[in-house]
Amino acid sequence: MAFEYTAEAVISAMKDCCDSFGDSSDRNKAASKFLEEYQESASTWSISMGLLSTMELPEDVLVLAAITLRHRIRNHLSDQTAVQQTELFERLIICIKYASNNCMEQLITHLSVAIADLLLRSGCGKLMEKCVTSLSNKESPALFKLLEMLPVEAVNLKETQQLKDESSKLLKFLTWLIDREDIDDIFVHRSGFKICASWICLHFLSLDELINHIVIINAFHIMENPGSCEGELSPDASDCLVALLKLVPHARNNQSINWYLEDEIFKMCCSIKLPILKHETNQMNATARLYIQLAESYVGLNAENAPVALQGRASCCFELLSRVARHCDLDMILSSMPAWHELFEKQLSESYCDFLGPALDIFFEKCRLPNEPLIRGSEDFDTMTELRGHVKDMLESVSHLDINIALENFIDKLIEKVFGDKSAWYDVEVSLFFIAPFIPKLFQNRRQILIELMKTLPGHIFDDEIHPAVCQQMITLNTECHKFIDSPMQRYSFVDQLIGLRWLLRKSPNDLDVRDVIDKSHNILDSLYPKKLFARKDRSIKRGL
Repeated sequence: MAFEYTAEAVISAMKDCCDSFGDSSDRNKAASKFLEEYQESASTWSISMGLLSTMELPEDVLVLAAITLRHRIRNHLSDQTAVQQTELFERLIICIKYASNNCMEQLITHLSVAIADLLLRSGCGKLMEKCVTSLSNKESPALFKLLEMLPVEAVNLKETQQLKDESSKLLKFLTWLIDREDIDDIFVHRSGFKICASWICLHFLSLDELINHIVIINAFHIMENPGSCEGELSPDASDCLVALLKLVPHARNNQSINWYLEDEIFKMCCSIKLPILKHETNQMNATARLYIQLAESYVGLNAENAPVALQGRASCCFELLSRVARHCDLDMILSSMPAWHELFEKQLSESYCDFLGPALDIFFEKCRLPNEPLIRGSEDFDTMTELRGHVKDMLESVSHLDINIALENFIDKLIEKVFGDKSAWYDVEVSLFFIAPFIPKLFQNRRQILIELMKTLPGHIFDDEIHPAVCQQMITLNTECHKFIDSPMQRYSFVDQLIGLRWLLRKSPNDLDVRDVIDKSHNILDSLYPKKLFARKDRSIKRGL
C-alpha cells in the first residue's frame, strides 16, 4: 500500500528544510529525504499546487512547493491529460501574478521555471503568444522573468527547436517593450538586456538579427556613456554585449561568419572607454568584462583569413587588456589572464612587441609583495599566488620569443632593480621572480652576465636582515641555473650558494613556504654535491628541519 502524504506533513518537512538549511543535522536529512520521496509521488500535483494556490505560507516554503511541482512537470507530465495541463498552466499563471504583485522575487523565478517547463513539455506551440497574453502589464516582472528562463529550460529539456521558431517574435516583443512609456525606464532596459542576453547565450538569436536591434544599440549607448542612469544599467548592458561577443566564434564554427559584421562589432566594443574614477567602480568592472570577452572572442575567431582590418584588432585587444591590468582590482585581473595567455601564445608577433614592454611593467607592479607578510590561507595570499602562477606561465610563453628590444630593456630593468643600492626587498624579490622564466634564454644570449649575477648577488644581499622571500627566489634562480651549467667547479660553487641560502632560511623553519622551497632543493644537493661534504656542511640544517 502506497504511503499517503498529507499537506500538513509536507508543510512540516518544508519548514524543517528551510529552518535547518545548509546544516547536516538529522532533522534536515530526514526532511530532505521525505521531500525527495514526496516529489516522486502522485500527491505532488494536488498538494504542492494547493499550497501555491493559498499563498498563506512563508515565501521559502512556497519556493519548495514550486520546486517539487516543477520536478513533477519535468519528469511526469504525461500523468496529466491535456485538459489537466491547461488547468495547471492557468493556476500557475494566477500564482505568479500574485507573486509578482507582492514582489516575491525568489518565488517568481521558480514559478517561471515551472511554467517554462510546462509550456515546453506540453509542446503546445505559440510560446511567445501564450506568455505575453497570459501576463498583463501589471505582472511585467513575472513576464520578463519567464521570457528570461525559457531558453535556459529549453536547453535543459532539449526542446530547443520550439524557441528557434520563436526568435523573431521575441525581437518584435523587445522592440515593443522598449517603446513603452507606462513602465519604469530603467526596469524596462534592464529586463530587455537580461532577456536578450539569455536568448543570445544559448544561441537562439543570430548576429544578423541582433546587430541593428534597439536593445543592442541601447547597450552600446549605455556602455559608451557610463554616467547615463547613474551607472545602474552598466552591468546588465555589459552582460548583453558579452553574450553578443560570445556569438562571434560560435558563428564561425557554424560556417555562418560575416567578416564585415564581426569587424563592426569589434570596432564598436573597442571604442568604449574604461571609467576609472572611484565612484565608477560598477561601470569600470562592467567595461572590463566586455574587454576581456572581446579578447577571448578574437582569439576564438582565429582570424587568419579575415580582412586586414579585423586582423588588426589584436593590437586593440592588447591595449584593452592592459587597461584592465592597470586599473582594475586583482580579481578582475585574474579573470583576464586566460585571454592574456591566448593572445601571447597564438597572436604574438613582431608587430605586437610594442605592447610587450608596457604589459610586463604592469604585471611587475601587480606581482610586487606588500610590505606586510601575507598569511598562508588568507584571501590575499591565495589571490597573489594565483596571479603569480598565471604571470609565470605567461613569462614562459614570452621567453620562447627571440630576444627583442622590449625584452632586453625589461630584463635590464630587472637586473638594475636587483643591484640598485636603494632597492627595497620587495623590488629585489619580484625582479628575481620575473628573471627566473628567462633563465634558458639568458644562458643562450647572456650567459656570462647571468653567471656573474648569481656570483655577485649573494654578497650584495646577504646579511642578517635578508628577507625570507628574497632567499626563496634566489633558491629558485639557483636551481634553475643548475640545468644549464656544464663546469663541475661552477656547479659546486652554485651548490655552496644554495646551502648558504638554505642556512639563512633555517631561521624560519615553521614558515611553510620556506619549508617547501628547501625540500625541493634536496634533490639538487643529493645529485650534484659529494655526499661527505654535503653531510658535513648541511647536517645541522637537516637537523633543524
